[in-house]
Amino acid sequence: MKKTLHFIIFNVTILSGAFAFGAAQSSHRWVGPDYFAIPLHDWAVEEGKIAATPAAFGGGYRGAMGARLYATTRLVKQQGTLKSSFTIQLQKQANKNRSRAGLWLGLKSQTPSTRNVWIHPVSESALFVGVDEQGYVRMGEQTSSIPVPLDQATYFEIEAMISDKQTDIRLHVKPARGKTFELIAQHAPDIFQGFVCLSAFGNGSKWVFDQWKLEGDALEYRPDYAVGPILWTQYTLSNQTVKLQAQFVPLEKDDVQEAVLELKRNGRWEKAAETKIEPLSSTALFRLENWDDTKAIDYRVLYFWQGNTYSWKGLIRANPQDRKTFKLGVFNCDHGELFPQDTMVRNVTLQNPDMLFFAGDQIYEIMDNVRIIRKPLKAARLSYLSKWYQFGLTWRSLLKDRPSVIIPDDHDVFMGNIWGDNGRGYVMEPAWVNMVQRTQTGSLPDPADPAPVERGIDVYFTRLDYAGMSFAVIEDRKFKSKPTFPKGFSRKQAKAKDYDLPGARLLGERQLTFLKKWNQNTRHLPVRWFLSQTMFAKAHTHAGPALKQDGFDVDSNGWPQSGRNRALQAIDRNIIMVHGDQHIGVLARMGIEDWEDGPWAFMVTGSSVGFPRAWWPGEKAQAGEINGPYTGRFFDHFGNRITIYGVTNPKPVEGQGKRIAYERPDLKDQGVFGIQAGKGSGHGMVVVNKNAREATFQAYRLDFDAAHAKSSDQFAGFPYTIKLNE
Repeated sequence: MKKTLHFIIFNVTILSGAFAFGAAQSSHRWVGPDYFAIPLHDWAVEEGKIAATPAAFGGGYRGAMGARLYATTRLVKQQGTLKSSFTIQLQKQANKNRSRAGLWLGLKSQTPSTRNVWIHPVSESALFVGVDEQGYVRMGEQTSSIPVPLDQATYFEIEAMISDKQTDIRLHVKPARGKTFELIAQHAPDIFQGFVCLSAFGNGSKWVFDQWKLEGDALEYRPDYAVGPILWTQYTLSNQTVKLQAQFVPLEKDDVQEAVLELKRNGRWEKAAETKIEPLSSTALFRLENWDDTKAIDYRVLYFWQGNTYSWKGLIRANPQDRKTFKLGVFNCDHGELFPQDTMVRNVTLQNPDMLFFAGDQIYEIMDNVRIIRKPLKAARLSYLSKWYQFGLTWRSLLKDRPSVIIPDDHDVFMGNIWGDNGRGYVMEPAWVNMVQRTQTGSLPDPADPAPVERGIDVYFTRLDYAGMSFAVIEDRKFKSKPTFPKGFSRKQAKAKDYDLPGARLLGERQLTFLKKWNQNTRHLPVRWFLSQTMFAKAHTHAGPALKQDGFDVDSNGWPQSGRNRALQAIDRNIIMVHGDQHIGVLARMGIEDWEDGPWAFMVTGSSVGFPRAWWPGEKAQAGEINGPYTGRFFDHFGNRITIYGVTNPKPVEGQGKRIAYERPDLKDQGVFGIQAGKGSGHGMVVVNKNAREATFQAYRLDFDAAHAKSSDQFAGFPYTIKLNE
């Protein structure tokens, strides 16, 4: 029986559907659909060859893996034959004695998600084959006795026989000058099992790879792991207008600059729109007006690249206008450890929400262990997109077929905390901030008041009407005042009232004007929503790796108090506010002048918590517990009234000084997934019954199986159901 071989080949035209490059190809940042680059800005194709320049724009990495280019659609299985060949040349040397390049075989994930290896490779049982900056060839622990010249390409060929007992490896090395030689070894049977990637390490050195091939019956072909050139789509439907945005890989000036949207009508695909791809954000925005929202319709985005037509398909759902129940999935703060969140995505797919809300911190500056680049703009752009693509690759199977609201928070704009100060408070240049906002909020309905804030930074606060309800989408950070306190102010001695600066803004006059009008015009609707980055109170008492007690956190929307109260007074008390940001889930009712005279608020814990927080108040609730421990009426640190109905605390820390993260004895043996579960990671869901005007708040743990639902899937105290007219 003839064995099937799968190939990845550069400079060789093949018929298997894998990526192929011709030598006349112009330079491109994106390598191709069968490859995933970490980081994006350190890899390129130059004249048909793969070029890697680690830390090309500065920055750098945590760990010793360096820049990596994965063969995403090929995995090595437990048994069979494997052959790989490639050439390496060092075109520029920097940081002498600290550079190397080659091929990693058998990289594995740190979580149950197979593709987690793209971001967080485990290399202990893998094999590195390559060369260092002095020309010495390495294969695992073996090193050649003589160096090879690096000014010209050296040819490497690996042959392996993998069995259930051992892996036999033979490496043939053919230098551009000098004799051919071999290295031979035997290893554990699983040393090649996993992903394969090119790798380069050494800040500023430039390595060039060519003629990379993979073949053999030990390869598993996974075309569903292909990446690009269309990465994903996201859309909204509001008032018979669809805004659908497609995210692309970085394109070059000589690439096609337009994308096409087709709709499937009566069994045939029909062109509905064609639009330019915005170059900085690499997004294509389609707008369809006078939309018949009573019917579901299939769509596809088409793009012609390098002689092939690529497509991305999805479904624009019918507006659930007349359905009595509606489900909103809520997510935020994915620190990146669990990419691509296979467990969470599988569970949410089974839960099948009608709409998705991502409340911010879709990316973190160090989520892929690659340090951010702030300038120049072209490098900062790629630095962001390299991380942003991880969000889309995680959620694209859900984003393609239901509306979503995505809004950026501080980490999305490369800031640990942000007080936007009407545009003055952003550290990144305005063009870059606008690019970030375009990638995340481009599919939202048009802004309610579109004038930019200072420095030309765009706004996106808006109204979205869907499913017989209305959603106010708000920007917490953009207008918020910078916390500048009077001379002589002492944080240690200050009291809550000392923090209340009457002139300090929270939402700003433009958003308050919008909210008051929206509130007045939507009172007839059964359910209304307020979507923003974070809760309008300081709903945590402890923070940090050791979960130490903390005090006045002005990053929370508990400050400024007067601004907070003005914002809450602009909307009715039966509106559902939904937020993220604080890495802890809290269901509360806001108090303004009295207990529970403000709206309901639901803040959802992080999808993968980095900096943990907890609500462990030292005092008892004003009128007793409502729904278990830590619930009831409390004043936050700023003196704001807040009534807690449910909270998703991490596991309590036993004893002083013990840490919540890796040092926790009860989590050490549970791996990264167990650690993130212990830190309280998860997601939220809000299910409303429009006829009964009821809302049920659900707070799900990280580790559960939605196919076999049980009460322990949710944090203690959840689900919790409320009446919106009480």
